[in-house]
Amino acid sequence: DLKGRPVSAAKRAAAALGLQVAVNRSGGLFDDLLPGELRVCDSDPEAGSTVELPATVTLAAAHVC
Repeated sequence: DLKGRPVSAAKRAAAALGLQVAVNRSGGLFDDLLPGELRVCDSDPEAGSTVELPATVTLAAAHVC
């Protein structure tokens, strides 16, 4: 499960499984003003899903989920 991980760590974990990663910002208007690295709020497909490679995981990321 990638939820709560920093985006950079989630990308590495997904790549180690042979997955491509796309990141969508999901924070609100003020999220850009918050310090720190973006964290994974959700993923599609969800953790535990079975996919055929090559596959892309889309991560919803924000400072505050």
